[in-house]
Amino acid sequence: MISIPMTRFRPCIDLHNGRVKQIVGGTLSDDGGGLVTNFESGYPAEYYADLYRRISALKIG
Repeated sequence: MISIPMTRFRPCIDLHNGRVKQIVGGTLSDDGGGLVTNFESGYPAEYYADLYRRISALKIG
């Protein structure tokens, strides 16, 4: 039996121009072209910082 390693999904939340976003990592490049946003929040970064401070885990989007 062949053992296939399990892939871990590690979502990343980014700040771009003061906005909280989840981006599609494979679309990143040095020139910034082609960036795809999966989710953009209507809340400011401070909102999520406070949530994380209180509960230590977040699910956004």
